[in-house]
Amino acid sequence: MPVRLGIDVGGTFTKAAAVDVTTGEVVARAVVPTSHDAPDGIASGVVAVLAAASAAVDRAGVGPIVMVGHSTSLAVNALLEGDLPVVGLVGIGRAPDLGPAKRRTDIGRLALAPGRVLEPRYRFVDATRGLDAAHAGTVIDELVAEGARSIAVSEAFAVDDPAGEIAILAAAAERGLPACAGHQLTGVLGLELRTVSALVNAAILPRAQATAAVVAEGLAAAGVHAPLVILRGDGGATDLAGFAALPLRSLFSGPAASVSGALHHLDLGDGLMLEVGGTSTNIAIVRGRRPRLAYVRVGAYATCLRSLDVWVAGVAGGSLARIKGRRVIAVGPRSAHIAGLPYAAFAEPAMLAGARAALVAPRAGDSVDHLVVDADGGRFALTVTCAANATGVVTPDSYAAAPGGRESAELAFAAAGRLLGVDPRELANSMLQVAAAELERTLRAAASAAGTDVRSLAIVGVGGGAGALVPSLAASLGVRGELARHAEILSSIGAATSLIQAVEERSAAAADESTIREAIDASEAAAMAAGAAPASLETTTEFDAARRLLRAITTGSLPLEAGGPPPADPVDEATLLARAGSTLGLPPEELSEVGRTAHYIAFAGPEAGQRPGRGAGRPWGRGSDAGRSWGWGRGSGAGRPWALVDRRGTVAHHGVADAILVGSGEDFANTALEEIRRAERHVGPASVAPPVVVVSGRRVVDCSPMSTLAGVLRAVEAEVRPSTSGSAADRSASVIVAIEREGGR
Repeated sequence: MPVRLGIDVGGTFTKAAAVDVTTGEVVARAVVPTSHDAPDGIASGVVAVLAAASAAVDRAGVGPIVMVGHSTSLAVNALLEGDLPVVGLVGIGRAPDLGPAKRRTDIGRLALAPGRVLEPRYRFVDATRGLDAAHAGTVIDELVAEGARSIAVSEAFAVDDPAGEIAILAAAAERGLPACAGHQLTGVLGLELRTVSALVNAAILPRAQATAAVVAEGLAAAGVHAPLVILRGDGGATDLAGFAALPLRSLFSGPAASVSGALHHLDLGDGLMLEVGGTSTNIAIVRGRRPRLAYVRVGAYATCLRSLDVWVAGVAGGSLARIKGRRVIAVGPRSAHIAGLPYAAFAEPAMLAGARAALVAPRAGDSVDHLVVDADGGRFALTVTCAANATGVVTPDSYAAAPGGRESAELAFAAAGRLLGVDPRELANSMLQVAAAELERTLRAAASAAGTDVRSLAIVGVGGGAGALVPSLAASLGVRGELARHAEILSSIGAATSLIQAVEERSAAAADESTIREAIDASEAAAMAAGAAPASLETTTEFDAARRLLRAITTGSLPLEAGGPPPADPVDEATLLARAGSTLGLPPEELSEVGRTAHYIAFAGPEAGQRPGRGAGRPWGRGSDAGRSWGWGRGSGAGRPWALVDRRGTVAHHGVADAILVGSGEDFANTALEEIRRAERHVGPASVAPPVVVVSGRRVVDCSPMSTLAGVLRAVEAEVRPSTSGSAADRSASVIVAIEREGGR
C-alpha cells in the first residue's frame, strides 16, 4: 500500500501524516515539538518527525513512502522573529536614469514586525559603461567588510537585460555568499517591487539553505528515498533546490497546506478558514469554492509574489490572558508555548494541588499582568483552551478537549478566581469573549478586503486549537461553525495530498529533441491524470548517460478548490456547465460554450440586462478560422460573465468579458492583437490597457499586470503566435483570448 507523507511545521508542534495513495485515508501519524531552539532550528524537528513517521508507517504495515510533501513556516517565522543576517543590497542603474534607479533601490530600513527591522548595507553601481567582474567583486568585498552575509541585487530594467545582476550574482558565488537578484523572482516591471522581493529573499537564504541541507540528510538517515516537495504559499510546489534558492515563495506555506487539506475534504462554497494553532490564527476567505489570492506584503512594501490572502491574528488556543484590576483586558499574543509553560487543562488534577494564581511577566520585556497558576506540580498556563474546557464549550473529541475532562481546568480557574475576587466561570467566559472579539476584528478586516460581510460566511476550523476557539467565535458572530475532520493534522494531510509528481523514463542513446518532448508529454499527462491542475505543472528533465536513461519529472498540485480532489477521468460537459454556472451564480441553461482548448472549456452567460435568446452572444460576423468562432460583438458594452473550466470540473478563471476570441494561426493572432488595441481606453491624457487573459495549452496567462498596452500586446503575442513549445496536443489546439472589463472580476 503506497503512502504519501505530509509534514507541517507549526509554531508549537511539527506533525506528519501518512496518507494511503488510493483511498486518501490517514494510516499513520507522528508529532514532535517544533525545534525553534535547536542548533539546526526547525529542521531538527522535521528530521525527528520524518524518522518517527517512517517508523509509524512500518508499524502499520503499509508503504512504501512514495512522496514527501512539506509545508514550512521558515520564511514567515524568520520575518516575524527578525533574527536575520546582515544583507548587502546592490542597486544598479544606467544613464540617463541614475537618479530614479538609486531612489528606487535604496529603500533603507524595512519594518518586518513590531520591533523587527531589516536594514541592508547598500551600494549603488553606475553601469552605464557596463559592469565587469573586477568591479562587481570590489562591490561585494566592500559589503562583506561591513558584515554582509548574503547579497541582494536589483537593476533598473533587468527584466529586459539582467547583465548587471548576473555579474553581481557571479561575484557573490565566487566568494561563497548566498545571493538573489530581482529578475530571478519576477519578470514584472517595477524596480522597487523587485528590490524589496530580492532583499527579503536574500535575508532568508542562509537559513533556508542550511535547513534544506539538514532535511536532505534527514531523509537519507530515515531511509526515505522518495522525492520531497515543498508547498508554496500559492498552493504550488517546488523541490528542495528551488526552496533553497527562492525561499520567499514558501511564505504562508503552512496556511496553504491547511486550506488545501480542508478544501479537498469539505464541500465548502463560501466560508472563513481558521487555522488555529497555539500562538496565532491564520485566516483565509473562500469565495465560490476557491481561496482568495493576493500579493504578499512585508511591512509597508508589496512584493512580487502571490500567495493565499492570509490574515494573521495573535490569538490562538495557547494564548495567555492579561489582567488589569479584576478584568481580562487582552488575550495573547504571548502564548504558553513561547512562555515555556504547560497547559493547566492538560495536567493531572493531582499536579494542581495547592494551586494559587499569579500575575507574571512570562518573558523578559513582557508586562507583569499575564495570568498563570503555580501549584505543587509546577507553573501552568491558563490558556484559551483551558477556558474552553473549564466552561464546557470545547468541541467534544477535538484535539483541544482535555483527556481527563474539565476537572483540571476548573481547579486552575478556581485559583485564578480567588486571586482576582471573581467567579471562576465568569473569568473563563470573559477570556473566551475577549479572544473571540480580537479574532472578530481581524475577520472583519479580511472580509472587508474581500468585499463581503463576515456574517454571510460559515466558519471552518482547522488546527489543534480550533476546538477551543471556533465554538465561541461562531456564537459571537451568530454564524455556523464546524471543525474539519482530522482538524489537528489537516495541514499535514494537505501537504501530503495536494502535491503531485509524475516521472516518465525513456531509454535513449542520446537525449534528442523528439525523445525529450515525448517524455515531457507523457509525464505531464500522467500528472494531470492524477488530478494536478494543468496550469500548476512544472517539468524538468535529466539524462543519465551511463545508463542511457532520460527522465522527465513533472510536479504539480491539486487545484485549490472545494469539493474534494478532482475525479480521475474527465467529467461530462453537463457537469462542467453546472460548475461554471455555480461559479457565476447563473443557471446552466443561461450559459453557452464560447470556446475550448486541449485542457479547458469556456462558458459565458448573457449580457447584463438581456434575456437568453434576445441577442446575447451575437457573433462579430468577421468570419472564422477553420470553423472556429472568434467571439461576440461588444453590443451594449455591458459585458458577459464567463468562466473557464478544465476537463475535470475545476474553475481556473472567471470574470466579465467584453469579447472572447477563439482560434489559431497567424491570422487569428493578428486579429486578436488588433482587437486588444481597439479596447484601449483613454481617460484624459492617460491610456488604460484592457485586462486580457490568454488560454494556451495548459497555461492560463493573465496579462492584466502589464502596465501599458505595449506590455499587454507583448505578453499576448508570446502566447498566441504559433510555436514549437508545449506538448503536441497544445500546439495543435485553439487559443482563447478574453478581453475583460476593468474591475469586472
